[in-house]
Amino acid sequence: MPLMDPIAREAMGLPAASTDGVPVLFMSSNGVGMGHLTRLLAIALRTEPDVAPVFLSLSRAAGVVSRFGLPWEHVSSNAALGDTAVWDLVLRDAVVATIDRWGIRAVVFDGVAPYRGLQAALDRRPDVKRAWVRRGLWLPGRITELGIADWFDTVIVPGELGPDDDPPDAPTAVDPVTLVDRSQLADRATARRELGLPADARILLVAMGSGAMTDVATPFRAVMDVVADRHWVVARPRSPLPGDLVPPGLDVHTFEAYPMARLFRAFDAAIAASGYNSFHELVVGGVPSLFVPQPRETDDQERRAEHAAAAGAGLVAPDLADLPERVSALLSDDVRASLRSRLDDHGVRNGADQAAAVVRSLVGA
Repeated sequence: MPLMDPIAREAMGLPAASTDGVPVLFMSSNGVGMGHLTRLLAIALRTEPDVAPVFLSLSRAAGVVSRFGLPWEHVSSNAALGDTAVWDLVLRDAVVATIDRWGIRAVVFDGVAPYRGLQAALDRRPDVKRAWVRRGLWLPGRITELGIADWFDTVIVPGELGPDDDPPDAPTAVDPVTLVDRSQLADRATARRELGLPADARILLVAMGSGAMTDVATPFRAVMDVVADRHWVVARPRSPLPGDLVPPGLDVHTFEAYPMARLFRAFDAAIAASGYNSFHELVVGGVPSLFVPQPRETDDQERRAEHAAAAGAGLVAPDLADLPERVSALLSDDVRASLRSRLDDHGVRNGADQAAAVVRSLVGA
């Protein structure tokens, strides 16, 4: 078990990690970012102390779990091995070994589709309960859960700011899931001090994804061209994942923080991809934002950004050609004040609490 340093747990005012609860395995796919892992962490933290969470992840950023004092294990993705059939066996054996080592009573999986290796592992341990956290707002025609959902005891669907397309008889739907509650946000002065940012400057957060599937350098440069003569400080997070590179030669403050959402009050505005986690965390954080949808295999980021625009809770630049004009709008004091007012009125209810209740009931905790 890797060493644990619960610095993030302490910063968020959480009690010590649970060790006496029912052992539950939280397993995330790799994806192209940290969304699956972060959603599971949000749920796992809220199952305590009735549940003792253990993490198994395909993400190369799995070690961030140690910042919450939780045990974690990593297994390489099928892309690393190259042979899917062999990898299914490797994953099966890894999951079975983890279940047996920790005495796991339930597995909570967050990913686009459960792997054959995971299914084979749980077929070997039929007494272990199983739940699927299946993010909503899939691109049209991409949902392939028919038949897969029946393999789980329950399917939890994290909600959206706007309407989703799940039918009335959809699996268990909860409110939008975020790792950080609004009550856990650091104040502006504290957040800027922790990030090493100037106390009195106007600061713009630019976080358009890891670059694993898309070109983030081109829109980043387009943003910098607009900001250049506006006397704003631009800040950019450094990701634990590869591919998250700031284009060279730009005057950008680069920082590392996880969970970054706890420090959102440091920023006067943000330009970000509209992935599930970053989008809802910025809404909860009350940050006036311009969302730049990124193409993904299943996640409809464009529709999510349009939800924000329709609610007056964000701006959207669906095309690179729209970016300069929308960035200029975001830097307007009046536009940001209007967005902030709508965000302040946004009802804050974290679906992670509801999802955690489902997991606890699953194991009778």
